[in-house]
Amino acid sequence: MNKKSQKHSLYAKVWLAISIFASTASVVRAETSVWKGFLGDGSASGSEAPQQIDASEQGNIAWRIEIPGRSVAGPVVAGDVIFTTSSSGPEGRTLWLTGVSLNQGEVLFEHAIEVTGRPHHHPTGAGSAPTPVTNGECFVAFYSSNDLVCVEKDGRVRWIRALGLDHPKTGNDLGMSSSPVIIGDKVFVLGQSQGNAFVHSVDLKTGGDVWQVERPRVANWASPLAVATKPPMLIVQGGDGVTSLNPETGETFWSLDYPDSTIPSPSTNGDVLMLPGSKLLAMDLKGYRPETGKIPQELFEDRKLSTSNASVALSSNRLYSLKSSILTAADSRTGEVFWKERLTGIKRSWATPLVIDDQIYVCGSGGEIVVIKDDGDSATVVSETELDGEILGSPAVADGRLLVRATDSLVAFE
Repeated sequence: MNKKSQKHSLYAKVWLAISIFASTASVVRAETSVWKGFLGDGSASGSEAPQQIDASEQGNIAWRIEIPGRSVAGPVVAGDVIFTTSSSGPEGRTLWLTGVSLNQGEVLFEHAIEVTGRPHHHPTGAGSAPTPVTNGECFVAFYSSNDLVCVEKDGRVRWIRALGLDHPKTGNDLGMSSSPVIIGDKVFVLGQSQGNAFVHSVDLKTGGDVWQVERPRVANWASPLAVATKPPMLIVQGGDGVTSLNPETGETFWSLDYPDSTIPSPSTNGDVLMLPGSKLLAMDLKGYRPETGKIPQELFEDRKLSTSNASVALSSNRLYSLKSSILTAADSRTGEVFWKERLTGIKRSWATPLVIDDQIYVCGSGGEIVVIKDDGDSATVVSETELDGEILGSPAVADGRLLVRATDSLVAFE
């Protein structure tokens, strides 16, 4: 074990000594549900969820549970375990990891750890802005402070990395929000700011370093994207352009000088790659092999399909772009617009819409939840409701339930 690994191992022991572990229910190991991370699997086609959402006392809330602190991250699911993060205390210096039963809404485990990196963030955000990620066997949480934690499904902490020690100047006063991704046996995190900027690959089993690459020192809040080409790609975008990395080595497959947005993240349904910016750029992934070093073929570029804060949501053949309160549906390969719908129930939104076949679930930051049905060449608003609390994280779906992470609670609709 090298000196750096020893340093991180020692830090892990210190953190574990102050962790809080509380078990109030046994873990039910149903393996049918996995919602992997930010944007889930790219498409939730074939999943089931409530057709309408009603947050009133007479509505369809299965359960609601308060979570310590504040969160603007989305939840992830593996089997019966929902995993969510939050932060509390002065400057959000206490970081929380909470496991909740999908079926019962009971806390299965809960840990509190103290930050090692920069905890600063905008009042709208939180230290737990990045959405966690899971491979179905464990959960990985990344925080604005560059603290990285891996937890087993039963709540045991596998390892902890204080990446702020490796990258001490990565951060800004608005906070960091890039979500981690898993490819194979590695987890990947992006931290990009004016001080330090990096992509860091960490071994999922041990927490040890695999590789690191430097990024341009500019602010960026977008999340990297795992793309299941053969071989797979790790797509990193920002105001400096787009880079496709080999997840095994960190070497560049290709790069594109494209002025992408630094807030919405790239997305894919497996066939197309969506790169949001002042325009939306769609690239063809059918039959594409990144090892050639060639940039994927452009399908279309359209300013009318650009987003504001949310990433582009995708079904098998359609894209949904949310700009302020206007939701636009278009063909994902041609950009042909099918309809536009102004969502009067949404005032402002940060969350990316969730698409399940012809149903679209849109969450407003004021707690609004609107369900829209895609009728082909038009749209129908199926239901509108308002949850008590803010919603900034993107929703998830598992076992027929819609899971919504409000800033102070976790809610399951059935």
